[in-house]
Amino acid sequence: MGRDRDSRRLEDLFSQHEQELGRFIAQLVHSRQLADDLVQETFLAAWRSRADLDDVRDPRAWLYGIARNRVLMYLRGWRRAIAAYERFVERHVPVPPDEADAYAVRDLMARTLSADERAMIVLFHLHGFRADEIADISGKSHDAVRKQLERARAKLARAHAGPDGVGMG
Repeated sequence: MGRDRDSRRLEDLFSQHEQELGRFIAQLVHSRQLADDLVQETFLAAWRSRADLDDVRDPRAWLYGIARNRVLMYLRGWRRAIAAYERFVERHVPVPPDEADAYAVRDLMARTLSADERAMIVLFHLHGFRADEIADISGKSHDAVRKQLERARAKLARAHAGPDGVGMG
């Protein structure tokens, strides 16, 4: 029964402050669309912590604190992505020796891998990022990145070998 009361209290609190919270977040991130997403993340985080409402002295400040933390987490992730991009730009990536081979590899990857797997393969093999750097970029753990790279490589090898296990190239 207490959970229902906490849920109602949070819904009331959120409906009272949703618009001003959205303005606050938009002022920090300079994007209304992103602010709307972060408002939803704020509500979700508050929902998960709704049992704490009884111990909160100022519920409005509590809600703003959650919003602030969500914005800061987003901005930190964005700064990491920018830093990774800057490292990429500073690197000299060699041009593939044969464009036909490059198109064949790109086609194989598009047919075989998910967008996330393709991004990891490209970051690792073409742009020289280490697995720990890709973990920072993607927000995944180092082990998750390593395993996903291994699975993606295995998928590519199977697809390249063809249905009878003989190389197609």
